[in-house]
Amino acid sequence: MRSIVHLNARPAPLVCAILFLALVPVCCADEPLSGECMGTTWSVSINGVVPENTRQRIQSELDLVDRLMSTWRDDSEVSLFNMSDSTDWVAVSAATAEVVAAAQAISEKTNGAFDITVSPLVALWNFDKNTARTAIPSDDDIAKCMKSVGWNQLTVRLDPPAIRKSEPTLSINLSAIAKGYAVDRVANMLKKSGVDSFLVEVGGEVRAAGLSPRKEPWAVGLEEPSDDARVIEEKITLRDQAMATSGDYRNFYVVDDKRYSHTIDPRTGRPIEHGLASVSVLSDSCMEADAWATAISVMGPKAGRKAASKFGVVTRLVSRTPRGLVASTVGPFNAVPLDATNNAGDSMWPVFAAAAIVFLLAIGGMAMGVIISNRRLKGSCGGISGLTDESGQTACDLCAIPSAECRGEGQAQAAGAAETTAEN
Repeated sequence: MRSIVHLNARPAPLVCAILFLALVPVCCADEPLSGECMGTTWSVSINGVVPENTRQRIQSELDLVDRLMSTWRDDSEVSLFNMSDSTDWVAVSAATAEVVAAAQAISEKTNGAFDITVSPLVALWNFDKNTARTAIPSDDDIAKCMKSVGWNQLTVRLDPPAIRKSEPTLSINLSAIAKGYAVDRVANMLKKSGVDSFLVEVGGEVRAAGLSPRKEPWAVGLEEPSDDARVIEEKITLRDQAMATSGDYRNFYVVDDKRYSHTIDPRTGRPIEHGLASVSVLSDSCMEADAWATAISVMGPKAGRKAASKFGVVTRLVSRTPRGLVASTVGPFNAVPLDATNNAGDSMWPVFAAAAIVFLLAIGGMAMGVIISNRRLKGSCGGISGLTDESGQTACDLCAIPSAECRGEGQAQAAGAAETTAEN
């Protein structure tokens, strides 16, 4: 689910105040690397030197995941497993076994709310194709389809890597976890290449490391759950973290005035009906974040919060309520409103205030010096005409346009006036 926007790609100028409010801009970052894969787009922003052939290596990592786990390719490992009705072990790559094992672990923790065998139900509810949706399945159709669904009918082993199904019609779909895994693969490849600071994004799932070109954690925007508009609502900063988002506001249809979400609950065989509109999850692993975002979306606000608290999943939940959209969090998910962080004028007030204070202190200090020394401020030399350097030159000697007082005319006039007063 694409629900984030990279806010660091073209950093705005930063400002430094040095007494006289000098402005010091920071150079813009290079354009991010980008491409297409897995039916979506990807982008990678790197802070620092980009190693040779980095774009090609990123694309290779993503293409590998696509070749192994795509359901759109007839020759992928997942497709070959789905087409087979054998209940024997089917050898797969270590990568596919790793992803299936991670999925099964989350299925167990969520009592089947996350289930990679849900594809037959997605197809039954007509969410696998962009065709007209004018009717919903019958109860009998749903019950029949449920026989081919169930995470506990799937077994995985890591050594040697293989998967097995106990129901011949069982099939798997890794779309709710494979994008996160692809992000992790790219991130690990970059680290092995010596890149320490980067932001990787595949189809809206992200993982950040180090700092952005602004010398700050990477900033991404969170979309407001809106059916007909794309509005960035809040911003979150990431450093050495991954984030994934799942929501029901991009893919749904309405039949007889009832809304049906593409998020199917594998335990009931039906689209979710609770008010949870969007779930974002933070984790060290994007694969984990990707799967947990989907699982919590299925469970709903109450059960989802309970599971997130139990397993330490840092989560932001946005629910539809009679009062409108309401956001809540589990753990330190520190998102802030975008307009509050993106208002350049407001953010500059502390800088200008600090500069003004320094300026006033300087003026005040000079004034105090004049009072204590019983001297007036003297013309264009700024009241420092009496100061001398190591060679004995005064500030007036160095002044390009000395005032009358600096030239001695003021003193002469003052002396003459004093003598006249004395005589009178």
